[in-house]
Amino acid sequence: MKKRKLPTNILVYLLFAFSFLIIYQISILYNLDVFGETLTGGGWLPYGMKIVWIFFNWATVSIIIAVILWRIKRLNVKIIPLLLIAIILPATVYNINHYIFIYGHYKEKISIVTELKEREKHFQNHTENSENLKKYSIFLTEQYNKDFYTYLYINEELEDMYLFMKLSPDSKTSGNDLFICHQITRPHEEHLGNNKGLNHDECKVISINNYGIRDIEIYNKYAILTKEDHTKIYFICSDFKWLYNRFYI
Repeated sequence: MKKRKLPTNILVYLLFAFSFLIIYQISILYNLDVFGETLTGGGWLPYGMKIVWIFFNWATVSIIIAVILWRIKRLNVKIIPLLLIAIILPATVYNINHYIFIYGHYKEKISIVTELKEREKHFQNHTENSENLKKYSIFLTEQYNKDFYTYLYINEELEDMYLFMKLSPDSKTSGNDLFICHQITRPHEEHLGNNKGLNHDECKVISINNYGIRDIEIYNKYAILTKEDHTKIYFICSDFKWLYNRFYI
């Protein structure tokens, strides 16, 4: 009898796990705008706690259902596997999605593509960033990451860099209008995330060879511009990851 019940047990465990896997995943996708958000908006808790609270409620429901399934004698299921699924599954789903959407910047990528498409859809007769491009007149580089193009400009004084995205080179609109990357004296250790300084094995070097600029080294948060006379100028900009991160180039 037990051998005949084994396939039923396994089926119950799989259906139990799969059902809540779908629920957790839909909860994240439906609330992706706040998933992983650390801002509080002036309150006590960050917006991202909404997802944690949803997961907690569903985890509680799953434990109750696990007990109900265990009490149904004809299913012949054990309570321990069901409770393990109920406890481990939400943490696993949350961490995997956090790695993909937050650590992997996929959430930001989706947001930018969505914004660009909306701007294209509602485009009126105006020229894209014309005033900004007058101010930041030196074009440095164009990078394509399979979803949108990223452009980097700098002003003639080499003091600030301007970063923006477009769906295609001929798009009339751009997203995230103005990312200003400011010049600093030198990169600060507290911004590097480690005590080893800048890792030159993990940078993207863009050769310019024009405007008195030899090249630019792009890091995750920093850029180092080297002039033709070998003078170095340092910049900080949180959005250099769109040029730096190899997964998006």
